[in-house]
Amino acid sequence: MYEKNPIIIYNLFPPLAGKISKWEQNLHQIAEMGFTWIYINPINQRGYSNSLYSIKNYFLLDSAFADSKNDQQEWNSFIEFVRNAHKIGLKVMLDIVINHTAVDAVSEHPNWYKYKWVLRNRSNLHPVRIFEEILKSEINYDKNRFPPENFELVYIVAPPYAINPVNTNDIQIWGDLAEINFNEPYLPEILEFFKKYLKFCIDLGVDGFRADAAYQVPGTIWKEFIEFCKEVNPEVIFWAETLGGNYEQHVQLMNSGFDFITNSSKWWDFTASWCVEQHEEYAKIAPSISFPETHDTPRLAAESGGRKDVQVFRYLFASFFSEGLMMPIGYELGATERLSVIMEDFTQMGQTLFDIRRDIQKINTFKKKYPGMMDEGKLYHYPYENLGVLILKKEHSQKHSQLLLIYNKDWHNAQKVDLPDIREILSYQSPIFQIDIKNNQKRLDNFKITTWLPPNHFLLYYQLNQDLN
Repeated sequence: MYEKNPIIIYNLFPPLAGKISKWEQNLHQIAEMGFTWIYINPINQRGYSNSLYSIKNYFLLDSAFADSKNDQQEWNSFIEFVRNAHKIGLKVMLDIVINHTAVDAVSEHPNWYKYKWVLRNRSNLHPVRIFEEILKSEINYDKNRFPPENFELVYIVAPPYAINPVNTNDIQIWGDLAEINFNEPYLPEILEFFKKYLKFCIDLGVDGFRADAAYQVPGTIWKEFIEFCKEVNPEVIFWAETLGGNYEQHVQLMNSGFDFITNSSKWWDFTASWCVEQHEEYAKIAPSISFPETHDTPRLAAESGGRKDVQVFRYLFASFFSEGLMMPIGYELGATERLSVIMEDFTQMGQTLFDIRRDIQKINTFKKKYPGMMDEGKLYHYPYENLGVLILKKEHSQKHSQLLLIYNKDWHNAQKVDLPDIREILSYQSPIFQIDIKNNQKRLDNFKITTWLPPNHFLLYYQLNQDLN
């Protein structure tokens, strides 16, 4: 096994997992599948919307997950869970939400928030537009679409929002949230509060943090938080959730100290150039974490129509693509019901279509075995005349070794692969081996690759750089 500590994460989604005192029953199965970390979405006291990410009180455990009122205050059930996880070699990562709170929390610290002009519906007070203009006189909007008798312009605590770049009229506004203002004069108070909370989590035994919407918070703020936490525990890690952030928002995190960022390989069609280009650019910030689905995406088993082979390959691909890997609860069972962060009550897994726990275990073992799988590396996407075939090489960042993935992107038809000499791609002066997740390894004598790949099938090759080893 490669000696680097693997970042292979299982997302134990609280609304599915139930009360914390019941979480221990999942631990041995998670460990047996080869995971090294457990990532837990927010379990703090929620605001009125019941969203896990709408936090009203950071220091209270939400009543849904606690065993008692005392447990809400003391977090004893969570402390016990972390201890039990540590006993079998699993580390625990908590989701932290820094850029916003529940709107219910504003009354505690009203000066900590951004205030903006907001156009809202008079009947239900739901915001429909947020304006960045400071002066009311500078604001223009379509009064035919938003007549003054039905809509009012008010200066209030600003909810976060996102604009669809393809359709600027498509605006997502999270009215249950309030954006924190990381500027003077109240910045020292805000920093002190969140440092206190972060230390509170570390004292609970937490080993790492996933920073929700990290790109929405200045990198200088993260740098201060991360340096503070690593003084408390040098081994703690920080993973930046950066999905949806633009290039500038990524770059401003470059020197903040994050151990990992999030990549977008989930959405790659295996053809367009953007994914590999983005991987190479953002690798300058930090290594990344891939996933085949998350709590924010549809379930892959539902999207594929219940294709077990697709489920297995997409997990393998996420493992191949980057240093880190994450999978949410239920993926291993082909769950089809989408996860929801809005929690009225505990939910059930719903329909499950297959069991790939053995495949997950094999892929996790495979990842730990090969240095290139455990490294962010450098990716090379080779143009190929058959557009139905992906040719993707991954070279270890220290040129220790390289891997080659040949994949039939077509889910329904076989595709022909014809490579005259694989040594033109795997060019170290070293033997080349065909490998698979079953731990088979066969040295190549014939370097011409000619075959028909069945739908969604792949080939893997490995080459060690003997000049460095």
